[in-house]
Amino acid sequence: MKTLLYILLLTVLFSFAGKGKNECMKITCLNPRDTLSQKNGEIKTYFLIESLGDTLSDFEIRSSCGCEYPVWKKDMKVSPDHPDTVLIVSSLKGHSGYWLKSSTITTNNCRQEFFTGPWVITE
Repeated sequence: MKTLLYILLLTVLFSFAGKGKNECMKITCLNPRDTLSQKNGEIKTYFLIESLGDTLSDFEIRSSCGCEYPVWKKDMKVSPDHPDTVLIVSSLKGHSGYWLKSSTITTNNCRQEFFTGPWVITE
């Protein structure tokens, strides 16, 4: 009986552990690339933001480094039936090799990290 209660308790705990802040939105890269040229200077990557539940608002987007900056609409709202896009501008000047950076979107009721890249930057 104790074993059954222990298994039941673990099942309940794991079901709560699987439901986190990252289940509130889906983020999809709209223009993925594998290889880039630093001659382009800046690369603009668009991400589709879709709500998986409540309407998302009060967006704050932060990049992991100063070599990227986010652009989004002021007072942007994303509901389950109305997705929207976010733009991440990556400055490639002086960079070569492997590129993988992250940004974090924080809204009124959730937070999610997503990645720009991975790319290989050529001269």
